[in-house]
Amino acid sequence: MPDYASILKRSIETLPEKTPDMRQAVYERAREEQEQEKAKVEATKKEIGWGNQSRSYVFQPYTMVNDHRTELKVTDVQKVMDGDLDQFIYAYLKRYGSQAA
Repeated sequence: MPDYASILKRSIETLPEKTPDMRQAVYERAREEQEQEKAKVEATKKEIGWGNQSRSYVFQPYTMVNDHRTELKVTDVQKVMDGDLDQFIYAYLKRYGSQAA
């Protein structure tokens, strides 16, 4: 992703002082490009809400972590809570690895 701040700064510094309208136009264009890039990223996001979680954690009466994306089920919840997520990463890459790249 281009560094819009440095591009904008160079563009404004190179414009003569007598062209404030051009400076404003350059600024507005750079800002619009940033907003378009942000809109692309925002469009790929899913809604955060009930039923859209990627994992479920069950502590009682039995212990299990269920990854809804890969259907991987792990019975050692404490190990997962302590940060051991490797098996989830491997399962995700195995299932979606070629699509994620």
